Amino acid sequence: MTDTSQRALLKLFAPLAISGIFFPLARPIVNAAIARADNPEIGLAAYSVAFSLTIPLLSPLFGLRQIVTSLAVDQDMIRKLGSVTLTLAALATVPLTIVAIPSVYLWVARNIVGVPDEIALVGPPIMLVLITAPIISVARGYYQGILVKYGQANAIGYGAFFYLVFSVTIAFPMIIWLGMEGGLSAVVAFTVASVAYAFIVWVPYRRVLRERIPERDEAVPDED
Repeated sequence: MTDTSQRALLKLFAPLAISGIFFPLARPIVNAAIARADNPEIGLAAYSVAFSLTIPLLSPLFGLRQIVTSLAVDQDMIRKLGSVTLTLAALATVPLTIVAIPSVYLWVARNIVGVPDEIALVGPPIMLVLITAPIISVARGYYQGILVKYGQANAIGYGAFFYLVFSVTIAFPMIIWLGMEGGLSAVVAFTVASVAYAFIVWVPYRRVLRERIPERDEAVPDED
């Protein structure tokens, strides 16, 4: 491997490695903030229950980033990939919206998950915020996939760092100064941080789309 290719590999790998450090670090730190709230056990349990209900719908969407990285060869394909990812995010949002209805959520929490009322009753506002999770996650992964495809991964590292910063600087004041419920504070903090992360990777995506990606790749055959 030449020095040039080694540098290119390191340039691509380093931001992804940084992302792998900062992004998961946010959750245990915010959990520490929940521990300082009133009734921390209930807040942490309520957040965990609500978040667990989103996992079966979010997990299949995480693989879209690799698909985008593989197939984003031109602007035409990128538009098609955008339509597909947006459709899948919308499909995942529908059942979450239904579960976020307070009466539905309480029934699910009590009868399917089997948690006590003091935990179930805290969950509906948390679930309401989590409705946004599919579209935010898909958007972030979509932009990340394109940036990786074209070797512009720095924003992914920056985005993960600021995801951590936003999560912590929002969760702690909401819990300690405003006295908000811990689980709701955590999910609001993570949601705002996710929007910031998506914006950070969207900005260079626009530049890459304009300057680096052809409208049509001649190597891709036309559809009949």
